[in-house]
Amino acid sequence: MKKILFLFVFIIGGFTIFAQDVIVLKDGTEIKAKIVVKTADFIKYRDFDNQQGDVKIIEKSKVEKIIYKKGDVEMIAQPPKQDSSEEIEKANIPVSDSLRKVSHLVTVSLNKLVMRMFGFSYELITKNDKFGIRIPFAFKPKSKYYDAGIDFRYYLKRGKYSKYTLGPHSLGLARFSYFLGPFVSCISEKESISLFPSLENGFTFEFNKGFTLSALLSLGASGYLSEKGVKSDYFNTMDFNFYWDISVGWRFSKK
Repeated sequence: MKKILFLFVFIIGGFTIFAQDVIVLKDGTEIKAKIVVKTADFIKYRDFDNQQGDVKIIEKSKVEKIIYKKGDVEMIAQPPKQDSSEEIEKANIPVSDSLRKVSHLVTVSLNKLVMRMFGFSYELITKNDKFGIRIPFAFKPKSKYYDAGIDFRYYLKRGKYSKYTLGPHSLGLARFSYFLGPFVSCISEKESISLFPSLENGFTFEFNKGFTLSALLSLGASGYLSEKGVKSDYFNTMDFNFYWDISVGWRFSKK
């Protein structure tokens, strides 16, 4: 009689084990479930221990395989990654004139931060992606130092997007752009005001997602308009000088 009872329990227990579906996740987690339905992207199921409970949903991208109650195993095929050459080709497709938009570039100066100053700039870039009007501004907290200016940039060359990596890590698609143009800056410091007209040139390393890294070098002649509250002759105080800057920012277009 005991043997019959043991055999009965074994059969019932075995049926219970194989009557459940098992969802195996990529991290090794196993979910005992009763699968309700599968779609192209999701699996809907109920917990095996609570089959009257709510239907749960899990993304297929998190699932490695499904072991069905009859013992069949289904490996979940992952969608193939887009080929990098295809991504690059899409990123470099020329935008038609009707879809072109004015874009905006907001940056923060890194060398100003090193000098314990805050420097920002806003640039308006035309639809044809060749001209930009930039307005930089900087100030030093707890000081009477202010720096503001305007420059007009002509983008000599917009490179094509290419894939960049840093060691084993992919940085995504990015391109180099080179610019040249006149730049005028006015600096107010304590009781002095100086003017710095110059010719600047530089480049922008721009990711297709919007992040940018820029570097520029300006060569010009700086001179005082006033010193210690007294008006000065700019040409008599003029001295050739240079200015450089590295900044990071974000380029965007309004929808």
